[in-house]
Amino acid sequence: MKPHRIRMTHNLLLNYGLNRKMQIYRPNKATAEEMTRYHSDDYIKFFQSIQLDNMSEFSKQMQCFNIGEDCPVFDGLFEFCQLSAGAGSLKLKWQQIDIAVSWAGGLHHAKKSEASGFCYVNDIVLTILELLKYHQRVLYINIDIHHGDGVEVAFFTTDGVMTVSFHKYGEYFPGTGDLRDIAAGKGKYYAVNFLLCDGIDDESYEQIFKPVSETHWLSSPVPGLHTFVNDVSIAEMPYNYYFEYFGPDFKLHINPSYMTNQNTHYICWSGLTLFDSASQPSTTTICISTAHVLHCILFKKKKKKKKKKEKSFIFNYLKQIYL
Repeated sequence: MKPHRIRMTHNLLLNYGLNRKMQIYRPNKATAEEMTRYHSDDYIKFFQSIQLDNMSEFSKQMQCFNIGEDCPVFDGLFEFCQLSAGAGSLKLKWQQIDIAVSWAGGLHHAKKSEASGFCYVNDIVLTILELLKYHQRVLYINIDIHHGDGVEVAFFTTDGVMTVSFHKYGEYFPGTGDLRDIAAGKGKYYAVNFLLCDGIDDESYEQIFKPVSETHWLSSPVPGLHTFVNDVSIAEMPYNYYFEYFGPDFKLHINPSYMTNQNTHYICWSGLTLFDSASQPSTTTICISTAHVLHCILFKKKKKKKKKKEKSFIFNYLKQIYL
């Protein structure tokens, strides 16, 4: 999360005129006390103390907290942590806003006492903890190419937060987020992971994301997700300070690659109805187990011929129930 990228995003927002459609807040710096609502005291104290010129004094702590090549020490590190955590809308009054966007946030790999993937302080976890002051339950949806492991781990044993992650899986960082990872204890079945392969295109992603986002796992549907999937449009890019960075076509839309889509799936997903796991806890196991089976049949994998008959039976059985 380079500050340069944040400036580019903000500059685009201003030149598109989107600032006239929203209220923009300068983030307050989160205090150490606020950050330790999730992170350990020693971990935050370490960031307050570490500097480029005293790194040799903290060699043991750096190893313990996974500070190094992937998560380096740089000038102003603690201030960066304060701003990213503050930009997670910790200071906003959640009862007075419907949508909050932080283009300096999303540091979803940070753990309680461990940095990872250039994520030091987990602004998402801190924001969810703030939301839980006003709401009984929170749904977290991760659409990054990497698994949202830090957020999933933070709420692994609670049913107050459901984490749903769409991510590339396999020999890919961070290597977590298996389909069988469904959390534990009170949080069992409140972690959902949808595994993706290389070559996913817009149409395939929509057919996967849209049905999941429209389910009633929580007591009410997630506002705005249906609109987000169907009605996104990008106007011609206005001239801005970073205009040359978007050459040679000067468009926000990324041209699809010629990579083969390894996510070829069946149509049956669109007919799947998942139950509200909170209001009908007895159906939770059925919901997630069904999603597990569907994932196996949605994505074509090389299997022995003798399992073809079993696969066909499962597919026909689910069709009878859900379609």
